[in-house]
Amino acid sequence: MSRMAVEQQKKYQLKEVMQYRFLLGMFSGRLSRQYFRDNFNVNLDTALFKEMASMKAMGALKNDPVNPDELIVTDNGKMLGLLMMKEFYSGMDNVRAQLRQPLAETDM
Repeated sequence: MSRMAVEQQKKYQLKEVMQYRFLLGMFSGRLSRQYFRDNFNVNLDTALFKEMASMKAMGALKNDPVNPDELIVTDNGKMLGLLMMKEFYSGMDNVRAQLRQPLAETDM
């Protein structure tokens, strides 16, 4: 029987989790202020001020004129979300490569 061990573990800070959820929202094309209030008890616009300001300045996000709790991810924003997700997964590939370095060929 083969056993899998946990090699490393990382505990993420609240802001890092919110940034990840922000990334997922950008990638999926949907961002909700209500989601951040319900799940993190924060105001998205202030809790991730830098992220929101930069995305709005680049034309990636705009306020939904019908529902103030929703943000519209523009076509530019969808492209930025795709690029950010690509970078995220590239970083994960680097982590996997580092963890594989000490393994013997039979371990893989």
